[in-house]
Amino acid sequence: MKQRIKRVLAGLFVFVLVFTAAQVSVALTPFNYVLIISIDGARSDIVFCRAESRNIRALSSGGAYTFWAQSIVPSVTLPAHTSMLTGVKASVHKITWNDYKPEKGYVQVTTVFELAKAAGLKTAMFTGKQKLLHIAKPGTVDKFRWVNSNAGVIARAAAEYIIEEKPNLCFVHLPDPDSAGHSWGWGSANQVKSVEDCDKAIGVLLDGLRSAGILDQAFIIISADHGGHGKGHGTTDPRDMCVPFICSGASVKSDYEIQAPVSICDVSGAAIYALGLVIPDTWTGKPIKEVFKETIFTRATASETAQ
Repeated sequence: MKQRIKRVLAGLFVFVLVFTAAQVSVALTPFNYVLIISIDGARSDIVFCRAESRNIRALSSGGAYTFWAQSIVPSVTLPAHTSMLTGVKASVHKITWNDYKPEKGYVQVTTVFELAKAAGLKTAMFTGKQKLLHIAKPGTVDKFRWVNSNAGVIARAAAEYIIEEKPNLCFVHLPDPDSAGHSWGWGSANQVKSVEDCDKAIGVLLDGLRSAGILDQAFIIISADHGGHGKGHGTTDPRDMCVPFICSGASVKSDYEIQAPVSICDVSGAAIYALGLVIPDTWTGKPIKEVFKETIFTRATASETAQ
């Protein structure tokens, strides 16, 4: 009887060890690299249903996605991108204008770049519109480049930098669909082609990650600041508000349609969570944890490591 009890206790002990190890192993290490791609003016139905978007669809089928992510009010470029990169609505970040106005300075709330820099990470922004400089607070973005050109040129510039410097957090803005929408109308043949041009540009960025040897360590987010209808946007019309949200990476569920409501503020939340950093309590942006296979560990910050 004593021997049997010993065997049972020994078996129970082994079971507890194995179970505990299994519980510990499910938490995932943070991603080392996050790439955020914003396709300016890319309405969901055009991206997913009308454009030949091979790269976007491949990332969607290999990752998580929703057709129904929501822009903010007002659904215009600078306020919306500020929300995308600060995790809060315009009523909080106070960037309500939509032109480059250097006299107004920089956004006053915390940005994704600020959090990444505080953790000792490298940051970069490549944008097709100068006004996004309002988001790049001094000391928070290691490389800011305004490329006054099309998606292909912007993507090549960003890819070259990714290969050379391997920034941990990189934001790339592709302006073509917004320009085409204002010129020819949302959903026009030219506007659909502009989305296809952005898809090719995304292929260039993926090749850059691959050439840098970091594609398998990268968390990729694709979204848009707003959609549009007719030749404009900025209202609460669903065609202005509905934008795609796609994320892909080694620990992201495959071909998974996101069930929770998603806002462009969540781009910040998902990016910071993927990097293993702490999301500020003041943020509206959520980490969208349902897209990940398991919980992600919180990374030690540079200041914590130095202690």
